Amino acid sequence: MIRIQSKIEVLSQSELEMIHRTTLKVLETVGIAVPNAEVLDLCEKLGGKIDREKNILRIPSKVLNDLLAEVKAAKIMDPEDFTPKILEGQISTQVFMYDYIKKEQRYGTLDDVNKGIALVEQLKNIPTCNAVTIPADVPKFVTDLVSYQNIMV
Repeated sequence: MIRIQSKIEVLSQSELEMIHRTTLKVLETVGIAVPNAEVLDLCEKLGGKIDREKNILRIPSKVLNDLLAEVKAAKIMDPEDFTPKILEGQISTQVFMYDYIKKEQRYGTLDDVNKGIALVEQLKNIPTCNAVTIPADVPKFVTDLVSYQNIMV
């Protein structure tokens, strides 16, 4: 398998702002599922709009921007004073993969495992690799063996 040798480019300021604006729009119009009444109550007190039937929290853009301004003013996340910690993540093994091009869920394949290995090799904060999926195109009794063999190669 050919290894990926490229790096992820840092986003421009305008791209970051576009992501921020889009995130605000999604949180305000679509919202997020919060299956916890206590958390929903707290969010409502802070200005969140709650759909109690569906446990959906919608956050008005002004509320979120005001909260972010408070955090910035408190210098909780001041870039001048911020010393980043080393973050480490783990990869979990899934049965299904989601194909964003075809917009469908499907069983994972050995090719998906190999692509996951290639990706994780480039991620400095993921110290070890597991198979990202159980390859359905490999006999069930050797999926772990084949996956780990590919990881070790």
